[in-house]
Amino acid sequence: MFNLHLLKNDLAQSQVAEIEKKRRYELHGIEYVRQLPMYTIAICPFCAKENIEHLHTYSPKDWIIRLQDGTSVGGYQSPVFHCEHFTLVWTFLEYADPRLNKMVFKDLPPYVYGLILEQYSTKSVIHALPVCEYVENQYVPRHTLFMITYFSESAKATYDAIGYHAVDRQDSPESNTWEIYPIKGNNEDHWYNLSYWVERGLLYWVDASNAKEAGDGKSVLRTHDVAEFPYKHLQKT
Repeated sequence: MFNLHLLKNDLAQSQVAEIEKKRRYELHGIEYVRQLPMYTIAICPFCAKENIEHLHTYSPKDWIIRLQDGTSVGGYQSPVFHCEHFTLVWTFLEYADPRLNKMVFKDLPPYVYGLILEQYSTKSVIHALPVCEYVENQYVPRHTLFMITYFSESAKATYDAIGYHAVDRQDSPESNTWEIYPIKGNNEDHWYNLSYWVERGLLYWVDASNAKEAGDGKSVLRTHDVAEFPYKHLQKT
């Protein structure tokens, strides 16, 4: 499991239950979101600042159904800090499916928005964190949350472009989810080939091997080195 040393799971079940119940309140939900642990979701390739959010790593439930707004990993006003180059982030959950007795992805394995990287001077960063299940009176890490974050020196314009492309690829113009699915007929299968983008310096990964907590300055960005890239096995087969 990736980055297990970064997991923060010291809340009691009663505390987690209260947060899950109340964090969606319109007026005071943010007070409960802020009780969730803070994590670095990515480091900006342009300014090298850590982008930090409150994340719910105590359960896979929300990640499976993707309760997020596209502009933050956890949604619900969870950002602690986003730099000026932060554009958008999307998540992919690899979770333990007891029916199949193996790890599987909900929907699709991680992929990048290839046309955005190629056409809009945008760079992307992948990072992974463990997600828990409550088992025998304790929170046990059983799943992996993969996050791909996009950064641009023209963040607003790139964000709008992603939205336009998403609408253009949907059947309904009202269904803008900010998610651009690879189209087989467009020869976009290489979007799943994360190593392809690492080799070209358009996809970075967060090396948090020396980090202890969000914002401690010990996480670093790496790219180009495909041999050391830890997520190359995630390519769609």
